[in-house]
Amino acid sequence: MTYDEAFEFLDRTARGIAQMFGSSCETLVHDMSVPEHPILSIYNGHVSGRSVGSTMDILGVGQLLFEIVAQRLATEYKVDALYEGVDVSTARWLVFPDEE
Repeated sequence: MTYDEAFEFLDRTARGIAQMFGSSCETLVHDMSVPEHPILSIYNGHVSGRSVGSTMDILGVGQLLFEIVAQRLATEYKVDALYEGVDVSTARWLVFPDEE
């Protein structure tokens, strides 16, 4: 898969998720090959005010998502959830060599 094919796939996926979950769901594709990780495509950017090319990070979003999931589990399924943070960080990116 080439870089362009990978981007097209990720862009379609981000667009589909945004359409599925509505206008309050921001989805985006970052360029992880450069240190600033600019946004290559974004849907529902009004949620955070970001746009294509933006390098602004939204700090704390990961923890907020866990809190939302815990709240939904409690409200919708009457299940208690406990999340504990750990001091582990992993960064991964995919490299797609151009096809010849």
